[in-house]
Amino acid sequence: MRYYFPRIVFFLFLLTSCEETLLKSDTIIYNATIWTGNAAQPTATSFAIKGDTIIAIGSNEEIAHYKDKTTQMIDAKGHLITPGFIDAHVHLLMGGNSLLNVELRDAKTPAIFS
Repeated sequence: MRYYFPRIVFFLFLLTSCEETLLKSDTIIYNATIWTGNAAQPTATSFAIKGDTIIAIGSNEEIAHYKDKTTQMIDAKGHLITPGFIDAHVHLLMGGNSLLNVELRDAKTPAIFS
């Protein structure tokens, strides 16, 4: 009799852990031509955003599951969407020369220089 309670708790835990939870998005952009940069899925038509994170990308039908009554829907009308490009380049000679310098900006006294 004393073993029934832990078993019941264990089975209840199993039932709740098997429940599928799907994030709901703040914004869905659909009817787009999205370049993903992923060789396995080079293009998509829709993606879901939660906060500042893309939580899903796929077809309009797949992404519709992330919609609830508060989701903002944006029709891209077939326009091309690409990831944000960040230009983090270095000029070769200047970048190499900067590696030869000693960083002294945080030095508080001349004694630290030597």
